[in-house]
Amino acid sequence: MSDSPYTFDGMTSGGDPWYYSDIVKEHFFNPKNFLKTDEEASFKFDGLGRVGSPACGDEMVMWI
Repeated sequence: MSDSPYTFDGMTSGGDPWYYSDIVKEHFFNPKNFLKTDEEASFKFDGLGRVGSPACGDEMVMWI
C-alpha cells in the first residue's frame, strides 16, 4: 500500500479530484532518473548539487 494520499484514478483519498494533467500524475506516481542509495555510491560524477530538506522529504539532488 502506498503512503500517497492520491489514488491512480486521479482522486484524492478523500474523494476529491486531483487537478493535475495526466503527464504530471505520471511523473508523480512513476518518477524517472532516480538513483537509489547504493546506486548513488557507485555513480561516477564530477559535480553534485543538493538542495532542500531531507528531513521532510523535499530534497533534490543533481549529479553532473
